[in-house]
Amino acid sequence: MLVDIIRKMARNGRSKLVAVSLMTIVLGVTQGIGVLLLIPLLGLAGLDVGAERGSLSVLGIDLDIGLSITTAMTLFFGVIATHAALRYQRDVLVARIQHGFTLGLRNQLSQAISTTRWDALIGQRLSYIHHVYTQEAERAGQIATLIAQYVSSLVVCGVYILIAFGVSWSMTLAAATCGVVMYAGIRRLNRLSYQRGVEGRTHRERAFNHLSELLGGMKTIKSYNAESLHESRLKQTSKEAGDAQVRFRKTMAAAALYYEIAAALSVIALFVLAVYFLRLEVMGFIVLLLIFARLAPLIKDLSQRYQQILNFLPSYVCVEALSVSLNSAAEEGVDTAQDNASSPERAISLTEVDYAYPSQPDESVLHRFSLTLPCGTVTALIGPSGAGKTTVADLFSGLLSPLAGRLLIDDEPLESPGSSNWRRSVGYVTQEAFLFNDSIRNNLLWAKPDATETELLAALKAASAEGFVRVLPAGLDTCVGDRGERLSGGERQRISIARALLRRPSLLILDEITSSLDSDNERQVAQAIVQLKDQVTVLVITHRSGLLACADYIAHLHNGRVISYTKTTGCETLADIC
Repeated sequence: MLVDIIRKMARNGRSKLVAVSLMTIVLGVTQGIGVLLLIPLLGLAGLDVGAERGSLSVLGIDLDIGLSITTAMTLFFGVIATHAALRYQRDVLVARIQHGFTLGLRNQLSQAISTTRWDALIGQRLSYIHHVYTQEAERAGQIATLIAQYVSSLVVCGVYILIAFGVSWSMTLAAATCGVVMYAGIRRLNRLSYQRGVEGRTHRERAFNHLSELLGGMKTIKSYNAESLHESRLKQTSKEAGDAQVRFRKTMAAAALYYEIAAALSVIALFVLAVYFLRLEVMGFIVLLLIFARLAPLIKDLSQRYQQILNFLPSYVCVEALSVSLNSAAEEGVDTAQDNASSPERAISLTEVDYAYPSQPDESVLHRFSLTLPCGTVTALIGPSGAGKTTVADLFSGLLSPLAGRLLIDDEPLESPGSSNWRRSVGYVTQEAFLFNDSIRNNLLWAKPDATETELLAALKAASAEGFVRVLPAGLDTCVGDRGERLSGGERQRISIARALLRRPSLLILDEITSSLDSDNERQVAQAIVQLKDQVTVLVITHRSGLLACADYIAHLHNGRVISYTKTTGCETLADIC
């Protein structure tokens, strides 16, 4: 798993990773040189710096080079200043590597979400996807920094061990043995760190889910005076998430306590070994103590970094699992071209279609369903709730692919790889009439970024929305608020229709768009539909009489089949609707 993370870090910034590795090596060397320079400084101060016979010559270092104490101190300061400057550059690069790694994880999720089939996407909890994208991907990204810091500490430890080996190889081997014994005793706490990470991820997910439910259902919650119930649930899940983090901190604190006690015992053991068995010179032993004093916190830091990596690892596993799950349901042969939109001339048809949702494969929504939409006409689809009307709309739009049967464009079957291409020819307006928290202009441009002012006004006029937009204080640049809350329901629907028309679709699908509107707004929307006749093929899902009056054909859906199909006289003007 960690190897996979390092590979991704390299893929998102190989040159930065190489630079960090080189800087880390230089940092270790400069820090080691800084320690080595203490030896001649002690000698210049008049102290006898003895070393085990042949020890420092192993490193090829001659400390008797005739330096003055001023020169030695200047060199010492220069080495430390260089070390600090390199550390600054290294930390900046590490931050960029973390950003690139986190961005890579989020881009990976974004691509998976964008290419996942609609039937698979609606089977996911959207709050969970939101949580993974915002929180878990951020935590997973911090692993990159932790790994870089771990490698840095490891390299510095290696340099110190090499220097210590030069002073006394026997003492260094003894110290290394103590280190191995110390690590063996900490393995259980490492496993516990990963477990605490799993617990924390689970509790964070629950807290995020409760918050999403609270915000999404606040109107209903307030109408039932149930704020205290949901508030207590949110507080409890937030407390559980915090408690999991505290338990991990306790695990880290226990590891630190263990290392400090073990380090103290190791120093005592090494002291006994050096004085009573190896009879090491006093100053040689002091230098080793200085080195081991620097090594002890580094080893503790290595342990803590590794525990943090293990604690953050469940977040990475979560991001990867979601990506794999979404990618396993990716659309086949998605066409990214923008100029291949289909333009039917005669009819759009579903023939002998069977469909069941993946979550309920044994419950057929449609069975041998057939319906034809003649081009340039309005077809109304009616039926009881749960009859499959929205499923029919999704099949016509290409969002869903039938399990059996076909979608025909002028009698030509549309295969799955061509669904994304066909969707460019479809305008789909749902009951929710989703608008972004932005201006009317930008909400329209979202459908066609290169649209001109003339095209925007023409689309608004075709949707019977030009009149109310012109009288707004900022006109097209009026901000509609979160989900369009600053507009009325009818105004939101007409802006949504204008946005759909801006794409110049061959098929316009209107799914229960007037179900929550008053009769006046319904008449305005109906008039917009009347104006679209002969310009676009329209499929209307409705129960409202005002929209039924606009229809050229009415299809009645029941139990997954069309039980009646009626041709009407239709209407031509708003007076006909009234």
